[in-house]
Amino acid sequence: MFYSHQLLARKAPLGQIWMAATMHAKINRKKLNMLNIAKICEEILYPAIPMALRLSGILMGGVVIVYERKVKLLYDDVSRLLVEINEAWKVKNVPDSTMLRKGKSKAK
Repeated sequence: MFYSHQLLARKAPLGQIWMAATMHAKINRKKLNMLNIAKICEEILYPAIPMALRLSGILMGGVVIVYERKVKLLYDDVSRLLVEINEAWKVKNVPDSTMLRKGKSKAK
């Protein structure tokens, strides 16, 4: 493989993608939010320096893994928000003091 070592540095965006693709490294939420999938794909498709086809294939696999994680986090957030909204708007049954209880025909 021919590539620049600065290209796949751990702190570089392609380095994060490389780590996700090869080692299935866990990337925390903050780092995931900082990764711009569209820009990374452009960088893989039109590299500034030549890249081996195998390397670009591995990086595209990493992009898929990172995108899947971002979608899963978004789905979890939206699901949690929906549950919280439903809980906030839930109508609580308050017993009516003017109604007789079940089985009673007369009031006290």
